Amino acid sequence: MKSYIKILMVILTIFSIFFIINPAFSQSLKGYTTFCVEEVKVNPSVPQMYGPILQDAIYRQVARYSGKYGWFNNFSKGKPATPNGVLIAKAQITSYSPPTPGKRIGKSFIPGGEWFGSCSVQFEVQFIDAATGKIIFTKRYDSKSTGTNDTVEYAIERGGEYVAKTIYRHWR
Repeated sequence: MKSYIKILMVILTIFSIFFIINPAFSQSLKGYTTFCVEEVKVNPSVPQMYGPILQDAIYRQVARYSGKYGWFNNFSKGKPATPNGVLIAKAQITSYSPPTPGKRIGKSFIPGGEWFGSCSVQFEVQFIDAATGKIIFTKRYDSKSTGTNDTVEYAIERGGEYVAKTIYRHWR
């Protein structure tokens, strides 16, 4: 029995050290009053129309969560007017997978087949302190959509929500 307790203590110690040392878990986003989403960069292999869609999704979802949890007082798109108290989200879409034909084929031949499609969008977001220009941390996202909502736009909307959830985790 004592050996199990020792093993459990070692495992807990390792996990504690990981969470203390890992900078992604130790960075706090509290203290910013304005959230700014810069224009989204898009890799050449991805249709350029998805950049503004991701910018809008991040803006909307963070504003929605902020209304619930009281994070930010102001929101903006583009470059911030004044850098003090501003958290910048600088995103880049790195790749995407267009919707598969599964939904359309499945809908034609199989009852309930509209649930077979899928697509995804991969992007990364840098969270930057506008006053210092310092990158607080960078996070990669892989947003997927399946079933009846197998559109790139829906995957991007879910990605905006993932960004808001990241801020939620780092707001302390």
